[in-house]
Amino acid sequence: MSGLHNYDERQIPYKQVIIKRQSLFPLNFKTKKHNEFIYTCNKKDLTRIMNKGIVQNATITGLLSALSVFIYLLLLHLLGQNPFGQYKFMYIGIYALIFALGLRHFRDKKNHNRLSATQGLGFGFIVTAVAAIACTLMVFGFLNSFGQSAFDLYLKESIELLVASKDFIVEQLGEDAYLTTYDNLQKLTPSELALDHFTSMSLTGVFLTFLFMLIFKN
Repeated sequence: MSGLHNYDERQIPYKQVIIKRQSLFPLNFKTKKHNEFIYTCNKKDLTRIMNKGIVQNATITGLLSALSVFIYLLLLHLLGQNPFGQYKFMYIGIYALIFALGLRHFRDKKNHNRLSATQGLGFGFIVTAVAAIACTLMVFGFLNSFGQSAFDLYLKESIELLVASKDFIVEQLGEDAYLTTYDNLQKLTPSELALDHFTSMSLTGVFLTFLFMLIFKN
């Protein structure tokens, strides 16, 4: 049999596939378990199949991560806490859990229990981009609608913390640095706070990408 449509990746575990290179194109696939079938596709088609699976699964993982992090921030707000204050970075645990589960699911269920470093990095960078953008849009919408009180609370606590640390900041950095920081806080907008969240999510995602790539690759 020939043709891409004859290749059923669910039927043939990755570890059982023997790849024989007769020439650069095409590649012939023959399994030990299914000796009666020979599946033929070229490298370009196979790469497209692999990339499609990575993009789809990573996008879903990114969206689930974004939604979960936003729900956590929303719960903090509903409980009367500052969602962008001292409890904010606990979202990293939620993000990491969903990230790890998504990558493991892709490796074990969609990629025949195999994951290369390149696949792990590609998966992770897509998750990071999707999660950061989606969650930032949710936060932006929240802050510019019914979440105005959350922004006011963040601004109030930030200014109080800055004033309480004035002596230390002036001693270490000078009074100009203190005054500049105070002025910047006074001018802060909800959009800038949402952008700060985007930076935080992006940096966290890049770290998790390299971490879980090293843990799950084989």
